[in-house]
Parts: sequence; structure tokens; C-alpha cells
Amino acid sequence: PTVDGVDMDERSNVSADSQKAYRELVAWVEQEGGFVDPRLGVVHRQGLQGIGPETESLEVGTVVMKIPGNVILAHEDDCDFVQHLAHEIRLREQSDIYPFLQILLPQLDAHRLPAFWSAAARRELQGLPPQADAYRHVGWYQQTCLKMKGGHPDNWSQAQIQALLLVVTYASSAGLPPVYHLMNHHRGLINTKIVVSDDQAFLEVHVTRAVTSEEQLYMDYVRPTSADYFRDYGFVEHWPRRWSWTWEPRASTWAETLWNLVQNPASWVDNTPNSPQTFTLEIWPDEVVAIQPPPITTTFSGSQPIRTLWESQQEARQHTESLSVNQLQDFRHGALHLLNETLPTTWMEDEALLAMRQNGDVEKAIAYRLEFKRNVDTAIHVVNRILEQRLQREANMEATQEL
Repeated sequence: PTVDGVDMDERSNVSADSQKAYRELVAWVEQEGGFVDPRLGVVHRQGLQGIGPETESLEVGTVVMKIPGNVILAHEDDCDFVQHLAHEIRLREQSDIYPFLQILLPQLDAHRLPAFWSAAARRELQGLPPQADAYRHVGWYQQTCLKMKGGHPDNWSQAQIQALLLVVTYASSAGLPPVYHLMNHHRGLINTKIVVSDDQAFLEVHVTRAVTSEEQLYMDYVRPTSADYFRDYGFVEHWPRRWSWTWEPRASTWAETLWNLVQNPASWVDNTPNSPQTFTLEIWPDEVVAIQPPPITTTFSGSQPIRTLWESQQEARQHTESLSVNQLQDFRHGALHLLNETLPTTWMEDEALLAMRQNGDVEKAIAYRLEFKRNVDTAIHVVNRILEQRLQREANMEATQEL
């Protein structure tokens, strides 16, 4: 989903049915001993429907919800978790958790996940992640939960499909807590953290920075890359985005290997000809890129240090500037190979295809691969600029020494 260019005050876009279902859910949670800050409501801001303060701002440290353990859907065994949810879905209004289900089920859309697209639509990903991994959760359920437990891997009900989608798109290490599940993902604007109460009876959501009435509550869904978010949730995260791909180069000829050894003796140890190479970039607003960034350290609790956008951008710039010429050139080589030799279309060609209005799933695939390619292209330009600046500095130093 896009965020830029959207009016921040979009309260009118929230339907009366959504507000009614939310209030009933909150009433159920509070009836079971929980608490939800009355300033919260369903809001449509920054291009997304989520939850946030309707009129009053939230102060740092505010506990905006306390969800009691008895209403958090969870199970020690993941297969049993799906089966239990499927059973509750079949019960519909007779279910003890119906107030939760009536707000969950209308939000489910299997076709937003690549696993449920047609084969033709998945091919439009052009081999980019997560095409090869699209069936991860479906395959796990079919082989582990159905086949291994005596069922047929292809024989599962609509309720089981809905239950699996709920677990994939809403559950976390804390299970599936009501109200909390309505918070959207945004790694750049995260403003909450999760705290388990001392007596382990409640899951609490604390505000980590002031949240105005023009914002909403955000958390981090905690996935390694933007491809994983697309696989599990069906969206391209806004910023920062982290893209990763693996390239297994062809075996070098003996002449090429000898030339590489002459140029760089360490290549015999560090660059085995047939070893797969993984390339990663993280991109921030204003075309700030971290090349081969360190792994993400964000935890589910949201206890990572709070940084401003400027601080995060500075950290990304400093990381990329710290890389050696060889590291930057290796990344550029892998990125150019991906765009020029692996993928059949450019992001500009994809943009033209989108303008022709494709069908739903194909359009999602094209829009996704367009963003992937455009961000890789931006990273190449950043690398080129850094390398040119270094060459210019070296030339200036040599000129100075000659004088």
C-alpha cells in the first residue's frame, strides 16, 4: 500500500460496520478483564486502515491496551492451533470467540498471498523472491498437519484455509491477541512495544513515542525481508525496505581464475567460483541505501532503540561508505546481473504494463517486481556515485602530491 500523497485526515473512509465491530470486540475484551484506551478507534490514515487515537494524542509510555491471556488465541502445537481455529470458524455465532471472528474473517483475502494465486500469476514474479518460497505455509500445513496426521494433503476445508490464513497473517509469538491484531506494520514509524505483565496474565501495548491524532499505532511484524512480508501479508512495506536475492555464478575458466588471482591473491580463499552469493540492500526515503546491511535485530517486543528517520538514514549512509571498493563492485556486479541478465523486463517496462490494467493477481505481481527492480536500480546508482567520488578524491590527492 502507498502512503505518500494521501490526506492524513481520512476518518470518513472508515465504515460504520467497521466501527461497530471494533466496539463490540473491545467490549468483549473488557468484559473478560482487559482494557483498551477509550481514545483509540478504527482510523484510516496515511493510506491505511488501522487503529489510533481518534481525537486526542497519546503520550510516551501510555499503556493503550491490556489483553488478558484468556482471550488470546494460542496453542503449543501449531497444527492444533489451526485445527482449533477451524473448529471455531465452523461454529460461527455459536463460538465463544465470535466477537473476535466477526472482525477477523471479513479481512481475509486468500488471493492477496502468492500461495493462492494462479500458476500464471506467480510466474509474473519472474523468479524473484518469494516465488520459490510462496508455498512455504501451505506446504507445511499439507505435509505436517494433514498428511503426517493421517489426512490427505489435498483434502482440506474452507474453514481450514481460513484458519491457516489467520495464523499466517495475524498470529505472532504471543499467539493471536484481539484488538492488538488491528495494528499495522511499519518498520520506519513503529511507535509501540509489547510488554508481558509481571504476573504473565496480560499482554500490554506501550506507546514508545508521542502519537498524534493524525497518526495510527504501528508495530513491526518481524520478517527478514520485504519479500517475506509480501509472501505472508500480500503487501510491499513502505520504508525501509530490505531486498535480498541469491546468485550462483557460473564456474570460471582457468584463465579467468588465474587473472583473478593475479589481481587479487585473496580471491582463491574468499571467492570460490561456484559458491552462491547473496546480495542485500535496505532502502530509505530520499534514495538512502545500505548495501549488504547487517541483519535486522528488531524483536517482537519492539524493544529496539528508537531512531529518527534522519538518524537511520545517517546510519545507512555510514555503513555503505564504510564498504571497500571490492565490496561495492561485487554488489554492483550482482545487481547488474540480476537486472540485465536474469529478469526479462525492466522496471520501466513493468510500469508500462501496469498502465494497461492487468487482472488482479497478475497486477499485484507486476507491481511487486517493479518495486524490487526499481530499488535495486537505485542501489546501483548509489554505488556508482560513491565509487566515482572515491576515484575523484584519489585523483585530487595525486594532483596535490604532484604539485
